[in-house]
Amino acid sequence: MPINASDHILNHHMLVAGSTGSGKSNLLSNIGHAATSGGRSVILFDHKPDHQHHHLPNTHPETQNPRAYSLNGQDPNAIPVRYWTLDIQDPNQDAIVITVRARDLDPEILAGTIFYRPSEDLQAEIFAHIASSFADDQSATNPTWTIHNLIDHIRNTSDGVLRTRLYGGNQGGSAFAQSMAAIRRKIQAPGRIPGFVDPVLPTAPITGRRRTTGNISQVFAPGLNVIRISETNRRGYALFLQNLLQGAADYRTGAVHQPSESVHDLEIIIDEASDIFRAESRYLREVSTGMLSEQIRKGRSLHIGYVIAVQSAGDVPESIRNNLNTTMVGRHRNMSVLRDALPTARPGMLEQADKLIPGEMFVDLFGVRSLLLVKMDHSRSQLTMAP
Repeated sequence: MPINASDHILNHHMLVAGSTGSGKSNLLSNIGHAATSGGRSVILFDHKPDHQHHHLPNTHPETQNPRAYSLNGQDPNAIPVRYWTLDIQDPNQDAIVITVRARDLDPEILAGTIFYRPSEDLQAEIFAHIASSFADDQSATNPTWTIHNLIDHIRNTSDGVLRTRLYGGNQGGSAFAQSMAAIRRKIQAPGRIPGFVDPVLPTAPITGRRRTTGNISQVFAPGLNVIRISETNRRGYALFLQNLLQGAADYRTGAVHQPSESVHDLEIIIDEASDIFRAESRYLREVSTGMLSEQIRKGRSLHIGYVIAVQSAGDVPESIRNNLNTTMVGRHRNMSVLRDALPTARPGMLEQADKLIPGEMFVDLFGVRSLLLVKMDHSRSQLTMAP
């Protein structure tokens, strides 16, 4: 019996968990197909990559009704797929480069992304205060400021002026001076600031083809929107996510009060969410988790569904898991994590969890009292296979 991913289920959010080889990527593709078929705009984050060939049908002989998306909507009779990337060197020549503006970012998450090591929490806190104060000052005189203006401000402003601006006095002493010296050094170090934040883009074609820079609002276009997060940009995942989720909330807020056929419901599939929940820096973990928890809570009333995908259900903080009303779990070996994630399981049922084959999952479906053991269909479109 097929499981119907209705609007009711999608709006109440999902947790998908499964170790490598469990079929998690296939399931995320199926959820994307279900949501786009229902008229939603879908944003799917892609890390490995798994989802760079959705414009091709799945050729597996057991695939039922193989169906490709139309690349960039070239076929008006098919649902479109667009590929997006944060990396100007992305090998997918069809991918559109997305850049973000520092002035649109949360200063705390920006700070935690730049100062990401456990020993740098104090530097992150100070930088966040400076960035927030700078943004307030620039709002009237230079509303188009960039990360480069902020860096110049920090480099060229004395510790005394910064300390007075932040604390109103001489607090901090030598510890503040030491932190500022480290901040000035690190903000100029290669790789500290993610490359997608206010980049200076080349004007020449890349490998024979000029890339198009998209802004965040274009990612909510109808169909499937696959956003590639390369290894280079993994540390900036939470930062980009904050920008996108705030944009999604703004996009949907107007439609809630004044419905419009041109503003679609959204489904946001956040794969490898453990990168956020298990970030090396406590500061970044806390501010990012708080941001995501808030957006998920608001999502249902805005008709934004969320899918949180991880390898282990135990990685998801309780504050977030409590708002994910459908749970799908593939092969797991930690029984205590499973019992916590699947409270409706009958005694003995979860003992099969480490014996599940790829494509088999336990499903605790919103609105259904019993735990289901299901086998998923093959994705209708082609997944990207590792070379």
